[in-house]
Amino acid sequence: MKHAHERDAAGSLAGLPLLLAATLWVFAMVWQKVEATSLGYRVTAALSQVDLLESRVGELQTKLERLRSPDALAARAYIEGLRPLELDALRVIGVPAAPRPFFSRFHLLAWSPNSGRHS
Repeated sequence: MKHAHERDAAGSLAGLPLLLAATLWVFAMVWQKVEATSLGYRVTAALSQVDLLESRVGELQTKLERLRSPDALAARAYIEGLRPLELDALRVIGVPAAPRPFFSRFHLLAWSPNSGRHS
């Protein structure tokens, strides 16, 4: 027969695996909750950064459109010393210059040397 102190020691060791399993389960649940909370904070921070970057992209697109506008380009060209060409300044090499009617300077339609000829 076993002595009383041997039975108490064996009985207390019998519950040890169950206690260890319960402790590991609680630890796993707490760790999972901490990781989920941490991930939630990271997702929130990433979404905030996405909002900031999308806002910045919109600002830059607006600035680019403003810089590419015809008025802005014309102003920049003028600052750089570029001036519009006179109509007589453009010549095509190898093709004799055709006389232009006097009134062609006063309308926006392009005059072609062949426009008055019939085939």
